[in-house]
Amino acid sequence: MMYSHVLVGRLTPRASSQQQTIRHNLRTEVHIADVTATSSSGTPLVLSLEHSPVSAFTEAISGADTVVFSAGAGGKGGPDRTRIVDYEDAVKVFNAIEAVPGK
Repeated sequence: MMYSHVLVGRLTPRASSQQQTIRHNLRTEVHIADVTATSSSGTPLVLSLEHSPVSAFTEAISGADTVVFSAGAGGKGGPDRTRIVDYEDAVKVFNAIEAVPGK
């Protein structure tokens, strides 16, 4: 199963009694069932890297201790789409992190 997403949440050591809360940012609703079937602590959030503004990502990651960017075009869609997803959308997420209030 391959899909692009950004993980955000509060991550605690496995030895801790606190449960981890993870929000899986998904490009489409198609992958919601995958997340809910494989992660008891995962909450899917549909938010397009390519089409959503920085402010939407800032809101999505507010309160998170950790953000993991694992999206990538993988060469699909040609060089222009690869540049957009692999570079511009990564910068969008980094800008969202910088815009989180009180960080």
